[in-house]
Amino acid sequence: MFNLMMVGLLLGMALGRFFRVYVLIPGCALAVVLAMSGPQAFDSSILSALIEVAVAVAALQAGYVAALVFAQVPLALPRLRRLSAPQA
Repeated sequence: MFNLMMVGLLLGMALGRFFRVYVLIPGCALAVVLAMSGPQAFDSSILSALIEVAVAVAALQAGYVAALVFAQVPLALPRLRRLSAPQA
């Protein structure tokens, strides 16, 4: 499940960096298909399979938001430097 979460985060960050929010619709569908096609989905209960799907979709969306936030950090740095500079 950790691997699925990390792949979801990285894929979400890549999607968030280069695409608009509408790409999350097919991205979440792909995450559901990938989570349900793993060998764990067939060996375990339906509840654990649904938890894997929820983790995959949440990781994808969290990665998308993280990419949006990280893209704004360089824009905020000069303003923060001006605020923290000592007044002469």
